[in-house]
Amino acid sequence: MGAGFFGAAITVAVFDCTKAGRQSRRMWGRSRRANTYIIMLWVDIATGVTVTVCSWFYLTGAIEPSLQFLVSISTCCDHHSLVLPKH
Repeated sequence: MGAGFFGAAITVAVFDCTKAGRQSRRMWGRSRRANTYIIMLWVDIATGVTVTVCSWFYLTGAIEPSLQFLVSISTCCDHHSLVLPKH
């Protein structure tokens, strides 16, 4: 079951990176600099992938359960949900 969620999350991340790459290229072509939206977009993607990979390691037993790990994942999820407004 965990493998299915991990595969789906990675698939969505690939599509997100493709879309973000197009938007970044278009924005770079217009202004020749990174704006706040593009930076937040890539931070959002990086945070989501980090949470996914850490959760996968936790589910497979590579990371032992600890309060520090759970607080880290919780904080990362909190930042992930606050970086960009979801519509």
